[in-house]
Amino acid sequence: MNWRNLFLSKRGEKVKKVCDLSKGQYDIWVQSLLDPKNSCYNVPMLYKATGSIEINQLQSSVQQTLNSIEIFKTEIFKTSEGSVRQRINNDKMISVDVINSKLSLEDLTAQIAEVESKKPFILEKDLLVRASIYKLQDDNILLFINVSHIIFDGLSINLLFNEIIKNYTK
Repeated sequence: MNWRNLFLSKRGEKVKKVCDLSKGQYDIWVQSLLDPKNSCYNVPMLYKATGSIEINQLQSSVQQTLNSIEIFKTEIFKTSEGSVRQRINNDKMISVDVINSKLSLEDLTAQIAEVESKKPFILEKDLLVRASIYKLQDDNILLFINVSHIIFDGLSINLLFNEIIKNYTK
């Protein structure tokens, strides 16, 4: 399914189209109800950058990328009849926090792995993507993105980061 084209009208205007969940998405939604603290359907990604990285430019390129890909603005909701549906809400804006950290690279990486990557998504409430940039004192930068598997899979990781790099280098 081509998600970019699914939500475009004949004139190329974005529309809010409501769709059923796929069988796999429905299974993830049911599992989130049965075990709301479970983070097994998170897709955490952590990248380290060194050298002369412009933080504001990186923040802008990540935000631009996440906000330009409609699937990241997916909302999961229950209808008045009780069925579960999804739609793209282009009114939502995804922000990227910049966090100055005094932790060492090893300690911060462990904290992200143990805490941030394990925060579950509340599928009917949360944005289904989270992103943060961590600036360490030794000029290392960590970019952390966590996406719910209900809208994203491992095959899409390289596509996402290629788009971020393209936007950063423009």
